[in-house]
Amino acid sequence: MNIIQMNIIHIKTRKEVENMNIIRVKRKQENLTQKQLAKKVCVDTSTVAKWECGKSIPRMFTLIRLSKIFQCSIDELIDKEVNNVS
Repeated sequence: MNIIQMNIIHIKTRKEVENMNIIRVKRKQENLTQKQLAKKVCVDTSTVAKWECGKSIPRMFTLIRLSKIFQCSIDELIDKEVNNVS
């Protein structure tokens, strides 16, 4: 793996972390603990923690549930920059 490939992987990982932090922000806005959110979307509490620190991403059906809980679009959950696309 060359330096350019390593930088691309780093940027992708960083972007994933930034995007998953939106779940933390939305969860806190709804005054939910990780345990409460996990119960609402039928996952383990450790799964929510992994989303929030960027170690994993929610599956599509879970994103649908999250969007309903947070009353936002799936796009908002997965890409904060969606409004900048022409």
